[in-house]
Amino acid sequence: MKISVVYARTVSTNWVQRVVKRAQHYGMNVDEVLELSEFLKRPTSRVDVIVVLGGDGTLLRVARKVSVPVLGLRFGRVGALSQADPEEIDEALLRLREGRYSLLNVPLLMCRLSTDSVKVTVHALNDVVVISPKRELTDIVVALDGERLGVLRADGIIVATPIGSTAYALSAGGPVVTDRCDVHLLVPICPQLRAFPPLVVPACSRLEVSVYAHGELSVIVDGSERYDLSSPLKLEATRSDKVARLIQFKRNSRVARVLSMLSWALRGSEHGQVRAR
Repeated sequence: MKISVVYARTVSTNWVQRVVKRAQHYGMNVDEVLELSEFLKRPTSRVDVIVVLGGDGTLLRVARKVSVPVLGLRFGRVGALSQADPEEIDEALLRLREGRYSLLNVPLLMCRLSTDSVKVTVHALNDVVVISPKRELTDIVVALDGERLGVLRADGIIVATPIGSTAYALSAGGPVVTDRCDVHLLVPICPQLRAFPPLVVPACSRLEVSVYAHGELSVIVDGSERYDLSSPLKLEATRSDKVARLIQFKRNSRVARVLSMLSWALRGSEHGQVRAR
């Protein structure tokens, strides 16, 4: 098995070297070892698997670029998409070598962005966020497959995949969606008077969002790629032909990890209230 190792700049060289040595110990051919920024600049090598050391942001940027399976090792603060913690490296590499995993094929979200002067198409694994950089209220018109659904005022809007449902969309009040649901989410950011609820729509449908603001609007793709565009901005979202391939050891590991973290945070909050009394 030929693999590449890609790591976030915050991961120590000791951990990177350990992963490389353990992979070689298990008979894997380590083709490249690259820091994320270098990996993104270079053509992708022909390998069987890419092993990613970092958090969800690192894994997202790698998985969007490549068509080969990606295995995440958790070196970030959350790491909901990763499959193993640092102390589980040996077990993860063994499972990888022996093929004891499932492969989740995730169609990306495709969004066509257009203004009076700019047209651009982006692809996201997590979400596409439209927001005023000055945090001013925006006017938003929402339509589905050509049918107008409503108008709202909000700080912005999030269009997310099921993978992205446990990211910014969850913080904005959206639902948790399992990986195998073929849907997209539309989640307003702080809607005025909470008059417009989050929506879950079929991924094959065409979601149209028109955003009006006094100044520029920022469009942020998967938390890392940013476009500053003029208003009005039209966004058309549907399923992309591009697919990310994520290695999984447990069928619902992402959802289980996020719900576990939410439960832990709630318990911690309750304990804090008890101490405060």
